[in-house]
Amino acid sequence: LVRKFDTGGDQLISFDEFNSALGMDDEDTLDIDDAPAADQEHNEGAVDMNGRPKIRQIKIKELNDEGAEEEETKEARQGLIPGEVLKLARIKLQSHSSFNEVWTSRGSMTRAQASVWEPVSLEPRLISQNRMRICVGYYATPSFSSPAADSTFKNQILELTDREGNALTGSKYLEDMVDRFFKHPIRFQQVWSQQWGKDKVYFWRPIPFSSSYVALGMAVTVTDTPPDRTCIRCVPRKWTVPSSMAPVKLWDNSGAGGREGSIWVINPMGMIAATHGTEPPEEEAYQMFQKEFSAASPGVQGEDPKH
Repeated sequence: LVRKFDTGGDQLISFDEFNSALGMDDEDTLDIDDAPAADQEHNEGAVDMNGRPKIRQIKIKELNDEGAEEEETKEARQGLIPGEVLKLARIKLQSHSSFNEVWTSRGSMTRAQASVWEPVSLEPRLISQNRMRICVGYYATPSFSSPAADSTFKNQILELTDREGNALTGSKYLEDMVDRFFKHPIRFQQVWSQQWGKDKVYFWRPIPFSSSYVALGMAVTVTDTPPDRTCIRCVPRKWTVPSSMAPVKLWDNSGAGGREGSIWVINPMGMIAATHGTEPPEEEAYQMFQKEFSAASPGVQGEDPKH
């Protein structure tokens, strides 16, 4: 209702907008003489050019929070996903071949080569309308080639398939299931950065919105502006186990000068983490508890990971 009143779109409802919305003409409008004495005293001398009282304007929360209504609708949809749909939906680790280059060490003067890549082409494809891939972190190679061409490490990505849907006509619940189970982080924490002349790189750790979720990898940028929250998703902790592999050093900045830093591959999916210095990351790394499982799976601790 209040959105109908706010014809100016400024998240405020003016005196004229209020009257217009109620269909009031000049004879019907509130006059300052009709206001209670207390209000007259409060507004004494505070009138606009038309002699109307000036009232302190406060932005309306529901108008200011443009995404509130959409989020409420999204949460409602997620709660209405039928149990049979969840049982048929599958989450699987898949090899991925589409990447965009984010950064390379070409301009860093380091002895070793490295490059960082963001997975792309995650949306449902023409003949796979019931499948969506999920970015849980960026990838790196010990060369200037993409992970699709450099086989030093695996580059697995999560894929959710709605088998209740159709590969050609799509899925009614696919996006809602992705949003329900794979939450975006609330923010990013910068863990390491360095600048070599015009060449800059920044590594960011996603901070999950609750302890029920974990981040599998990191995001990387070439500016000090934090990444968009939507570039990565976190996964339910109940669907993960500690990484089965010890961190493997992929690159360090030896020869470049400045603060020491290094990049490590931390799980079998090929997720990366950066650290200050040349020692492996101290934070525990995680991997998915199975290579393929149902979206209705209670997880390794027997709890529903939807919250």
